Amino acid sequence: MRYRNNSARCPLCRSTAVTGDKIAGICEECGLRWIWQGEDFADGPDLPAVYHYTMGMFIQRIIQSFHIALAKAAVPRPERAAVWFSTDPRWEPSVGWPLEVAAERYGAFRIQVRPDVAQLTWSDHRLLHQHLAEYLETVERVAREDGADPSAWRLTYSRVWTGDWLAVERWRDGRWVTLWARHPKPREEGQAPPCAAHEAGPTVEGTAREGRP
Repeated sequence: MRYRNNSARCPLCRSTAVTGDKIAGICEECGLRWIWQGEDFADGPDLPAVYHYTMGMFIQRIIQSFHIALAKAAVPRPERAAVWFSTDPRWEPSVGWPLEVAAERYGAFRIQVRPDVAQLTWSDHRLLHQHLAEYLETVERVAREDGADPSAWRLTYSRVWTGDWLAVERWRDGRWVTLWARHPKPREEGQAPPCAAHEAGPTVEGTAREGRP
């Protein structure tokens, strides 16, 4: 996978049994290999835009909590909870409803985040959960039947604070309309993601209220 690892731990399973450095290495615990060939961590090549798709009944809670939380509902105990994203620029069918239906009934929203925040792929997730191979195969099959493309999925095992958000948008009149946006600023190497308390993000007023269709 294309990933610059800034810690002494595996970016997937967090094991310290790693060989290599932040540019290239392998985890002896889960077998993950990583390599980075770009100089700019935030805007390096081959990092597509990633979006967290959601609906109106959830957007207020996300805004008010200043972060996108780990998805724990319907996740079997051995599976690690994650925050899920997609590189699909239109919609993610695994949300549960087709885009137009979700937009009409509940309000369809998406949150774009820094692409380096969620670089792990569905293949990486399956690699870490080989003991759940049969279950994850079923998840993938059902998702494909609903029109989803698992190769577009991206994830992180940490909540994503507003400091890493780039935009909040709502689907309206056949297009994505920006409700709030931030000009992305590259994060210095080794710098922790800014917490919502330290960097202004979208507010409930004017953004979360859009959750009411």
